Amino acid sequence: MGRVTGVRVEDQEIAKIWAENFPRRAENELSRQLCALICRIVEQRSHFFGKSGVDPEAKSHALKSLGIKEREFNQFLSER
Repeated sequence: MGRVTGVRVEDQEIAKIWAENFPRRAENELSRQLCALICRIVEQRSHFFGKSGVDPEAKSHALKSLGIKEREFNQFLSER
């Protein structure tokens, strides 16, 4: 059937998805998976801002650009 091409999720949409799903991650598997996917997006975005793991500000810049609180991001990573 039809093929979807060129679909892009905007930064504001990612922030909204995170804000809606982060609080529900413990009880809802889909919410947890969406947060995990956003973590991968943050990792990829970090490469645009500097060398992730080398540039300590790269992750912070990526999180800011996506509207995600660093505290929540780090909390999610520690729960995995």
